[in-house]
Amino acid sequence: MHTTPNWLQLLLILVLTFASPSSSVLAANKDEYTNKARHLYQFARHIQWPRSSTLLVCVIGPDPFGKKLDQFLQGKRIGGRKLIPKRLSGSHQVSGCHMLFISGKLKSQQITKILTKTKGKIITVGEVPGFIQKGGLLNFIMSKQHVRYEVNHSLAKKKGLKFAYPLIKMAKKRF
Repeated sequence: MHTTPNWLQLLLILVLTFASPSSSVLAANKDEYTNKARHLYQFARHIQWPRSSTLLVCVIGPDPFGKKLDQFLQGKRIGGRKLIPKRLSGSHQVSGCHMLFISGKLKSQQITKILTKTKGKIITVGEVPGFIQKGGLLNFIMSKQHVRYEVNHSLAKKKGLKFAYPLIKMAKKRF
C-alpha cells in the first residue's frame, strides 16, 4: 500500500487553508452591498429633494445588489415620498432618477460617459477610485472591510443640491 508522505499532506492542508477566503472575509463581502443599500437610504435622508410623489433610486451597469436594495428600500419613505429602486439598461434612461448608483463593474470609460451624460440634480453614487474626480457626487470606499464614502460637496453646491451637515461631516473624504 502506497502512502502519501506527511510533508505532502501538510503542504496540501496549508494550501487549502490559506488559499480559501476566511468566513469573515466572505461575510464582509456578502454584507458589503447590504451596507451600501443602507448607506444609499441614509444619503437620501440627508439631501433636500424636489417635490415629487416618489424618489427613484436607480442602478446602472451590472447590478451588485441583487435583491438587497429592493428589500432594504421596501416600505421606506422620506418626507412622505416612497423610495423606488429601478434598474437601467442604458444612460438614456437616467433623466427620471433622483439618485443614480453607477456600478463599479463598468469600465472606466463607461463611467465617465454616464457621468458626462447625467444632467440636472441627480445624485451620482459610485464605488471606484477616481469617481469623485470624474464628476461623481458620492463614492463608496472600503476601509478595513467597512463601507465608507467620500463626498463632492463643492460640485453638489454648484448643481444646486443641498446636502445636510451630517452627510458631509461623516464622509471619510470631502471635496
